[in-house]
Amino acid sequence: MPRQPRIDAPGTLHHVMGRGIETSRIFKTGKDREDFIDRLAELCRSGRWAIYAWALLPSHFHLLVRTGKEPQAREIAVDQGITETELRAGSRRRKVSEARRGFCRASLGELGFPAAAVARFLGVTTSAVVRAARAE
Repeated sequence: MPRQPRIDAPGTLHHVMGRGIETSRIFKTGKDREDFIDRLAELCRSGRWAIYAWALLPSHFHLLVRTGKEPQAREIAVDQGITETELRAGSRRRKVSEARRGFCRASLGELGFPAAAVARFLGVTTSAVVRAARAE
């Protein structure tokens, strides 16, 4: 049975975890670790997240996070002028496609979510998320 969709509501606590493929290192240098922490700090400063606990290991990380006033999907949808439902459904309208690409870029890049987690959230394949994030 597939996992149920994640609750995406304001102020929700989440256990966020990211792993390297086949236990490969995701933090290869101290600079990688510092960059990751800087990205998390920016999310906290902007009010999008509050981090209560964290653990950074060479091959994976764990975060206990409370979301901000708006869920991530809603923030991106509003910025793009579409509904959250359209963002998740993946309508073929150009505006929706751009919003999904933006969501994938933000989730993988700024937030550091694994592609598989973003794919589950959107109901698409991991390769589709990676392609969308790379698309210009």
